[in-house]
Amino acid sequence: KTIAELKDLVMKYSPELIWSDGEWEAHSDYWRSREFLTWYSQTIQTGIWNDRWGTDTLCMHGGFLTCADRYEPGRIVDKKWENAMTIDRSSWGYNRASPFENYLTTKELIDTLIETVAYNGNLLLNIG
Repeated sequence: KTIAELKDLVMKYSPELIWSDGEWEAHSDYWRSREFLTWYSQTIQTGIWNDRWGTDTLCMHGGFLTCADRYEPGRIVDKKWENAMTIDRSSWGYNRASPFENYLTTKELIDTLIETVAYNGNLLLNIG
């Protein structure tokens, strides 16, 4: 069912970027990732995708690497990469019980952005 829905979205909207998440759930064979990505690359020739398409794919392929959450290689990486993070140190969604101290400071956020861009990366910031 997932493949049919993804193909429908691509045919309707022609996205040039597809960001997948949930690679920890199952192997890429289960998701039929290779089948879909082959079709997608032939359908949207300028399309790119990240590397979260199965337990065996993280930090290995795609138009850019997402590796792990809060990924910071600490050096220039040849391939484009992404630092997917949130402003709350312990939650990816709004958590009304989260104490103020759990949130990154403005300085920490700016420093992270600078380091990410300096090392050829992109910052994906989830604010909850």
